[in-house]
Amino acid sequence: MSSFKTIYFPDYQVGESGKSGLTISFSDSEKNLYLSVNKLSSFSIRTAIGHNFYSDIVKAANQSQLSVSAYVRKALSRSISPDTNKIESYDAAIQSTFSGGKGSPLHDWFPYLEGYSPDFVKTVITQYAPQAKRVFDPFCGSGTTALTSAAMGLQSIYCEVNPVCRDVIDAKSMAIQLKPEDRDRISTKLENLSELLNTEIEFHREDKALFKTFEESFSSKPFFDASTFSSVLKLRSMADDLLSSDNAVGKLFEISVLGALIPSSLLVRRGDLRFRTEKELLTHLPDIISLVSKRLRLIASDLNDLNSSNQTITFVGSDARSLATDNIEPVDIVVTSPPYLNGTNYFRNTKIELWFQRHLSKKIDLRRFRDSAVTSGINDVTNSKTGLGITPIIDLLNSTLLELRKESYDKRIPMMAASYFAEMTEVIRRIKSLCHENTKVAIDLGDSCYGSVWVQTDIILREIMKLEGFTLIDEVILRERQSRDGRRLRQTLQVFGVNK
Repeated sequence: MSSFKTIYFPDYQVGESGKSGLTISFSDSEKNLYLSVNKLSSFSIRTAIGHNFYSDIVKAANQSQLSVSAYVRKALSRSISPDTNKIESYDAAIQSTFSGGKGSPLHDWFPYLEGYSPDFVKTVITQYAPQAKRVFDPFCGSGTTALTSAAMGLQSIYCEVNPVCRDVIDAKSMAIQLKPEDRDRISTKLENLSELLNTEIEFHREDKALFKTFEESFSSKPFFDASTFSSVLKLRSMADDLLSSDNAVGKLFEISVLGALIPSSLLVRRGDLRFRTEKELLTHLPDIISLVSKRLRLIASDLNDLNSSNQTITFVGSDARSLATDNIEPVDIVVTSPPYLNGTNYFRNTKIELWFQRHLSKKIDLRRFRDSAVTSGINDVTNSKTGLGITPIIDLLNSTLLELRKESYDKRIPMMAASYFAEMTEVIRRIKSLCHENTKVAIDLGDSCYGSVWVQTDIILREIMKLEGFTLIDEVILRERQSRDGRRLRQTLQVFGVNK
């Protein structure tokens, strides 16, 4: 039996289905290639074969004396490694990271490094709660759990403290709920914008208010060269005009700019956000207009690949620690990845995007955002925040905190760890209040190391879950890595059921 994959091209003649797509068949002997290709968006496939337009493929196929389908299959087999895994399996080490979803529709719209892949979420739900109807993610990030659940026909609710991430989720949610005729119209408009952006941007003035908030939010050291910064301010004005004239187009335009801000800046995101070195700057040629244009084409293409969903994706609160759950219906499964206790400053990582979206207008705003999130970094530690919550009484946690107090190079580290587990206890209690007797809770989490002290975050969290009325039913080691001193660290998926 053959398998089929439809690839959409901006210039492909619309057929009877109303879709501008070329359907490629794969024989049984090409099953592994199909499995690899089927995960990818049309944009990713067009990039892989080196042709963005159908007319170019026809010319190349004629020159090679091949049919269009044969030419595409041959090009794909050269550029894509076939998936040699069995159909029912998945690579946990890759799928539990953001890169595991690279190339799939929606996933590449915003580079949220802390995310996992759609396949990971789908596998967890299918394996542990196959009858699920409602899904909850208290730390939703860029929305993979919520959006994958909706694509599976499930209702989803979520919390997310970062307003940029909420903007991304909102835009993606809107996209999957668009009617076909609206999707075609918006896709075409985004394609046109990508072609005309270099000209259109000159009709917009720099946003003076955004310029002022930049000065008030950040230090005097520039984050962009002068020309790029001017373009960023004009892109903000352009986004505002689009939002007022066509809200859907405006939202997606904003997302395309958000994804281009850091790559076109003097900064680089390498786990944390930092300035590029002099050596890195030598090869860095920022062109934000080209980057935004490319991302507009990506989003326009993905709109054609998406399956529509009328399932609800509901934001129920920003801070999972204090979520009011009285009026929220119980859920069947929780799939989440809490902040890692690794010192990462999650808000500083998105401070440029926060500023562009007008969520950040002065320096104190960044501190306010950090206070509203679970303590996971050294800079999160303040006297007012570390007094919140009660550290759970667990032998392993107590001994770990004692070691940290003795060995840590910074006195804030044991305070950070104590606060993290106290605040996570509050989150777990909110999760428990949304569970029924058959609810499953799947938590993706890694451990960490500070100096010579091993913080077994996943094991300590497991003990907290037991104290709060949960039973461990499965554990999967997703990845193993080494700390700087050679200690073996791991990332696990732990799955819990409710004590009956």
